[in-house]
Amino acid sequence: IALHTLMAQALDKAAWGYEREVRLSGADRIDFLVDGNIGIEVKIKGRAGEVLSQLTRYAESERIDELILFTTRLQLARMPFDIDGKPLHVLYRPEY
Repeated sequence: IALHTLMAQALDKAAWGYEREVRLSGADRIDFLVDGNIGIEVKIKGRAGEVLSQLTRYAESERIDELILFTTRLQLARMPFDIDGKPLHVLYRPEY
């Protein structure tokens, strides 16, 4: 949860409009939705395949135009550049 707080503080400092814990479907809730269409998911656990499946479900949402994965794990940093034609950016920071 501390990493989520740091992300929120960074978004506040940048003065970007965002929502937290946004429900994209009955089962899917993304950590942050920035400027209404950029989804940010923060991951410190999980297997790469599971995270990719989760991000793929998010990419299927009409609310998402672009995704950002923020992770502290190198295994999760190895993701495709796009999912369903929507850009995916990975921010890997092991020190958090």
